[in-house]
Amino acid sequence: MNIALFASGSSGNCALVSDGETHILIDAGISARRICAGLTAQDVAPADLAGVLVTHEHSDHVAGLPMLLKYYKNVKVYAPQTVAHALERAAAGLEGRIVPIPVGESVALKNFTLTAFPTMHDTPESVGYVLTGKDARFGVCTDTGCVTAEMLDALAGCDAAVIEANHDVNMLRAGRYPVYLKR
Repeated sequence: MNIALFASGSSGNCALVSDGETHILIDAGISARRICAGLTAQDVAPADLAGVLVTHEHSDHVAGLPMLLKYYKNVKVYAPQTVAHALERAAAGLEGRIVPIPVGESVALKNFTLTAFPTMHDTPESVGYVLTGKDARFGVCTDTGCVTAEMLDALAGCDAAVIEANHDVNMLRAGRYPVYLKR
């Protein structure tokens, strides 16, 4: 299994997970041009993507998605139900391209089995993913302010994981974040 991070942080998030045959993008928060350049550097054609997994609907996770889907008509987007609905409302042309996936249940995607698990973030629904391939298990979670028991359970047994997190107590206290997140 090959994992390539194209971007991580407030300016954009995007990663590629590949087993050499099946290529899955996780988030598309950078320009389609940067995504395509990253894919090319990994010897992957954008049209060969099995799908794009979206963790949540913030722009630093989906900004490049509409343009990527405009040029690559066969690419599907996988997201939990609430995120899928938010994406459909936010961008034209995504109808029929978004596949809602159940959180906590395994879903087959070509050579991988993927499982979405809940994460803590200031959105109605935010998830991380575990991708299980023939020889390895990989986990990713982004924008998380604390580690929950569900996250630990989901990531247990992973051969590798990418966890993107930031926690600034003063920013949290002074920010317009919901009370549940501040706690």
